[in-house]
Amino acid sequence: MRLALISDVHGNALALEAVLAHLKSQSPDQLVCLGDVAANGANPMEALAMIEDLDCPVIMGNMDAFLLDNALYTEPDGIGAYYYHTSQWASEQLTEEARAFISRFTPYLSIYEHGVRVMCYHGTPHDFDEGILADTAADKLTDVFHDYEAQVYIGGHTHMPMLRRWGRKMILNPGSVGLAWQPDPAGSRPESYAEYAIIDINSVQDLQVQFFRLPYDVAAYHQQMRTSGLPHANWLINRWADA
Repeated sequence: MRLALISDVHGNALALEAVLAHLKSQSPDQLVCLGDVAANGANPMEALAMIEDLDCPVIMGNMDAFLLDNALYTEPDGIGAYYYHTSQWASEQLTEEARAFISRFTPYLSIYEHGVRVMCYHGTPHDFDEGILADTAADKLTDVFHDYEAQVYIGGHTHMPMLRRWGRKMILNPGSVGLAWQPDPAGSRPESYAEYAIIDINSVQDLQVQFFRLPYDVAAYHQQMRTSGLPHANWLINRWADA
């Protein structure tokens, strides 16, 4: 089974177009979207429509949930306030049909193929606000996955690609389609490419993972940000790692 994985589109339809165009050449058997589809970008409705047209499983991300209920989080201080405002704006753009689509997102997805159990989620299987990193402690992983037995765990949320072995298990993150991060002590900065991953599942002993980094027209996307009405557009553009 060839499983394609996309995550964290964040309202960037141009990046999503680039990923989907490339994905056609890979002939996946199934595609899973790991959530955070619309918030924080110039094209929330377009991104949602593109994902809905794929007719694939979609996991509920923390920002998807926020679009349905702005009371989920209080406004943070510092950089977080800018992203809070862009998420509120995205929520205001949604039609009732778009809200109904988001409400059907699932908290996690279990797939069983060729003797391999795959668990897909956004942050962790039980909490879309948590994130798993390359240095997350092993005892923390034991707690996180205690009730979710699988051989392969796949999540997003961190916006950074990762492949990690944990005992005999594999933990995978495909990165972010629309808001790939460059870590920065002053706050992570967006990168000028789109990310996704594919895992070929043949058996427990035969798992093959590919990560993809793809270019897209970032200048055109920045112009969309300026003209869309997105709050703090110029501030966000200036955050880009190569701006």
